[in-house]
Amino acid sequence: MGALLKFMLIVFVIYYILKIIVRIFLPSIVKGLINNMANKFEGMNEYTEQTKKRKAEGEITIDYIPKKEKGNTRNNNEDYVEYEEIR
Repeated sequence: MGALLKFMLIVFVIYYILKIIVRIFLPSIVKGLINNMANKFEGMNEYTEQTKKRKAEGEITIDYIPKKEKGNTRNNNEDYVEYEEIR
């Protein structure tokens, strides 16, 4: 019975020590990660601004050309039959 009580006491102490450590260090770790991501985002923004500045004034560039959809195209050789729904 004494070993079980000693084990439970050790687990309880370790739990509270980890809880205190997490409360102290986790906010600073998260803040550092957020700052790192913000710096990467700002760097990406600077890159796009630099590429825009290099273009000559009046130059036209197309970044994206959408593909033409075929849609409902029919051959002229095919016959179209109208129908009425029967209930």
